[in-house]
Amino acid sequence: MPSFDPKIESHALKTTIDKALDRLTLLFHQFESSFDLPRHMTGIHQAIISGAINAETIEQEQDNRIFQRESLAPYKSHFRHACIYTELAKISYAERNDNTAWSFIAQANHQIGLAIGTLSTYPGVDIKDVRSKQARNAARTRHSQHAPEQSEIVKLLSDPPSGGWKNEKEAYKAIIEPLNSIIQQSLKTLGGQRFKLVESQKLESAVKRWLKYNPKKAEQGEPQGMVRLAYEAHSQERLTNPNNH
Repeated sequence: MPSFDPKIESHALKTTIDKALDRLTLLFHQFESSFDLPRHMTGIHQAIISGAINAETIEQEQDNRIFQRESLAPYKSHFRHACIYTELAKISYAERNDNTAWSFIAQANHQIGLAIGTLSTYPGVDIKDVRSKQARNAARTRHSQHAPEQSEIVKLLSDPPSGGWKNEKEAYKAIIEPLNSIIQQSLKTLGGQRFKLVESQKLESAVKRWLKYNPKKAEQGEPQGMVRLAYEAHSQERLTNPNNH
């Protein structure tokens, strides 16, 4: 029979659970400025007991589909799964169901490893990061030379036809004339000081550009521009899909 050094340390179930909690504490400390793991685990425990966390939601979370409007960065998603499985292991251990507890803590340690790996190699895009970038972009937009034009476009896009905008082309056709009229009127009343894009051709080109989805920004984890975000918020896809609200 194969043998191994009997001095190699082996851990009991309770020790394995405690070590997982220690690793979770270190992980939590890495991406939360003010962390409180016991409180976090208490919330997960209550959600498990109440049924808010169950087999279906765990499966959905593993596909990162449950968050709908929000999405977690990969390392945070793995961290959350690790916390859930660790708490399930603690519950099973307390109920003296050791086999189940071992299964859960094995899954928890697997998720911890994935969290550490993704955090060190590719943290990804987290909704808090996106919102922070959106706030910074919004501040830049407010102070940009075309902020007045974009503000008017957002107002026009916020009044879509029933069911929302079908596509960018429809939105462009609907807003370009009213927008041009607003700008031309400003030339008479404000001497053209409010808007910079007073030439129709330059205005049309800019509006088309602002309406377009920017894949480069998405790849870099940057939010879309305020015009594109306004269009998306009032698009047919967004307004007719209940999961997008």
